[in-house]
Amino acid sequence: MTAIAMESGRLRLVSAPGEEFADGADWSAVGSRVGASVPRNWPPELPDRPAWQGWYLVFKHPVDGSGVLAGALGSCPSTEPGVVEIGCVVLEQYRGRGLATEAVGLLIKLAFRDSATQVVAVDAFRDLIPWIAVATRNGMRSRGPGGEPQTIRLAIGRAEWRDSFPSIK
Repeated sequence: MTAIAMESGRLRLVSAPGEEFADGADWSAVGSRVGASVPRNWPPELPDRPAWQGWYLVFKHPVDGSGVLAGALGSCPSTEPGVVEIGCVVLEQYRGRGLATEAVGLLIKLAFRDSATQVVAVDAFRDLIPWIAVATRNGMRSRGPGGEPQTIRLAIGRAEWRDSFPSIK
């Protein structure tokens, strides 16, 4: 099994090499590699971001610890120095359980492990209320317009994160 980047009681973030997200990937082999079953509606629709470092979101069964691929996350350096941009997608059948909020929290923690990272940010379309809610539950606040039309930028700085979430460092 591949190295786990970060883990919580319910989730594992497992490194996802970019080539695995290519069309025609052998998803059963990926599932075996990450120790998770693969739902029929896998993979989720992912943005075309070739420079992103990706992670599989593995949802762990509360009794036996078996996993299922429930989503994917990504991060990449921004064009702004010290800023890391992140994104997350959860398969429909796993939404509404707080998995995205928990996974994004893990990804923010992972991003801040790098001392060069001073800000973690997301760009969200204004009508993606659930994604905006995930970001704000993780301490992100509006920072103005995003990089694409009809988007807003939400972000949290290292000091804000440290002050807001002291128990998860």
